[in-house]
Amino acid sequence: MRARSIARSGIAIVVVFVTACTVAPAASPVPSASPTPNPNQLALASHSPRPTARPTPRPTPTPTASPTPAGTVSPGRSGMPMPPAEAPGTPHVDPDLEASLPALLSGTPLIRMSVHGSVFTSGSDMCLLICGDEPYRYAKELGVGIDDITIAFAISDSLGIGMIAYRARGAKADRLIPARIAIGGYTGHGGLYDLPVTVAGRPVTYLDGGMGDTGEYLMTRHDVLFIVLGEAPSKGTCRPGFCASPPPGPWTVPAHVIDALGGVP
Repeated sequence: MRARSIARSGIAIVVVFVTACTVAPAASPVPSASPTPNPNQLALASHSPRPTARPTPRPTPTPTASPTPAGTVSPGRSGMPMPPAEAPGTPHVDPDLEASLPALLSGTPLIRMSVHGSVFTSGSDMCLLICGDEPYRYAKELGVGIDDITIAFAISDSLGIGMIAYRARGAKADRLIPARIAIGGYTGHGGLYDLPVTVAGRPVTYLDGGMGDTGEYLMTRHDVLFIVLGEAPSKGTCRPGFCASPPPGPWTVPAHVIDALGGVP
């Protein structure tokens, strides 16, 4: 019970930050992200410098299709996990976008929320759910304004990120993944490799995070970019970027990635 109360307090802090944030645009935002000990989660808040990218060779396999986001699961009377308690003031600026995210992922109940991209302060060195300049870099690459961006999150009551969705009004659907790759994903590093894989029968792109064997699984559907964080695809002991001669696919992806992306309506 105490752990659950602490987790609710953490969510309340996120809500207060997001709803109270004001935007101070900068001409050349240079924010920082922090590496996290859990490869399937982003840190919600950090003042640490953005991690240094490691060189990774670009693989040439022909691909296809673990850990789950952390969370406290309390069974209800029916034996099903109880949904986390939503903190007062949780923002829901794009309910339709939220509805495309899972409420339950690999047995972990998730809270869904959505915000305008402009609530994150451009140029900030704070990473809270995402890094401050990320929506600004993405909007600029897509050629849309920051007011055209809305972002939805599905998070556990221990603040593990299950899934993120970006809506960019006015952007071309076929630019959503290339633009994400161009800005270097959440780490902002350039020259990261990307790998096409198949997840639950759907085309997905894995984007290396440049900080260990984790990254982003990217999928577009209904003109929305869906992002799930996870370990790199594997085939036996090989992970792309770490094998001297990567074998051809199919590749195996983490189970929670399959659950998340396969569940998008």
